[in-house]
Amino acid sequence: MTKQTITFINSPAEIGGPGTFQKNFTEYCESKGVKVYVSAEKHIPDNIVVISGTRKLIYLLKSKILYNAKIIHRLDGFEFLNANEYGFKKSLHNKLQFLIIIFIMLFLSDEIIFQSEFVYHWWKKRLGITLKPHHHIIHNGFHTRFSKNNNRDLKGDLRLVCVEGAIQLDALRLKYLKAMDGALAKYDKKTHLNIYGKLAKPLTYSFGHIRFCGALPRDQIRNLYSEGKVLFIMLERNAACPNSLIEAIGSGVPSVGFNDGSHAELAQSTGVQIDIEDIRDLEMENLEKLLISMLINFDNNYDNFFIQTIKRAHDLTLDKMCERYFKVVFN
Repeated sequence: MTKQTITFINSPAEIGGPGTFQKNFTEYCESKGVKVYVSAEKHIPDNIVVISGTRKLIYLLKSKILYNAKIIHRLDGFEFLNANEYGFKKSLHNKLQFLIIIFIMLFLSDEIIFQSEFVYHWWKKRLGITLKPHHHIIHNGFHTRFSKNNNRDLKGDLRLVCVEGAIQLDALRLKYLKAMDGALAKYDKKTHLNIYGKLAKPLTYSFGHIRFCGALPRDQIRNLYSEGKVLFIMLERNAACPNSLIEAIGSGVPSVGFNDGSHAELAQSTGVQIDIEDIRDLEMENLEKLLISMLINFDNNYDNFFIQTIKRAHDLTLDKMCERYFKVVFN
């Protein structure tokens, strides 16, 4: 008999990708007649979904030994890679989280879900072992409300938009933004880059064509893509599978991202990757020229990028993501 309950370790967080995923998957499971719990509720767990890591290891061990619960481990992003950027206390927390994730992955999980091929290969290389065969690659998905932007008018100049939860500006990304600012100043259109998100540290540099607009409520993000030739700019390094990029693709918006994460895998022919080595090694003038040529390419060929993005979006819907997770949980 199929076990028809799912248990999450905690209630969903109000902010961030993991909380959004939990809410969406909970709604999908309940629509299929599946009862969804959190671990604090009194019940016998059948299938436990662990997002990233948890300190409730005793609960997982007890559930596995006493009730033969199936544990599905969904790997999250790579916040722990930047552990030293957050101060000692946060750094210690992130390193502990990293060790907990490894323990759950290797010794407790029955199924492992990676958000992208990039994430899977990163863990495989980091651990230096062949991971258990019961692993799956499932990309995030966008809500259908974003696809309403696919009917927008593609007139006007390029509009550059960046949406991040937390914005980390290390030396490399700051150089990139300075070059982008210079490129926009020399570009023959009145184009700006609007960045939405919470800055980790106050800015010490003044930009001319880049605006930092603060955090944007989730229900307003779709409006950024509702008209014109929009270009999504990613600033996240080692991106696992960012919802912001998925939502841009769902809106028919092409993108620019770094070549050190999952951007190429997710965007495919709908985007362009900026080589990290180019940012690091090129003189500012040459980097600006590179970005200007990129802007001209998007501007002149936007209709084609738009069509390719719409095609790519068909495989990244929220329903398809939830269906794939559901099949993993219930075989």
